[in-house]
Amino acid sequence: FFKQKTAYEIMPSLVGSEMCIRDRECIDAIEAMLSKEEFIGYLRGNSQKYRWRFRYKNGIQDLKKAEWYEKRLLKLLEAKDE
Repeated sequence: FFKQKTAYEIMPSLVGSEMCIRDRECIDAIEAMLSKEEFIGYLRGNSQKYRWRFRYKNGIQDLKKAEWYEKRLLKLLEAKDE
């Protein structure tokens, strides 16, 4: 787990990147910019979004995306308990 950074600290590494940060996944940059509670809400919201739309948009692919966000949430919560 890494130290939470401010948006200002992260922005220089975003410059020149098409989608994410060069040496870090986009999800890690989002986590660094949010408080722990905000990030938990972000993960829960994305999981719900993909579960909500799976029948109407991308089917199984959306369920797998929801599962990915839920696994990330579980990892975060389990680390919090340690």
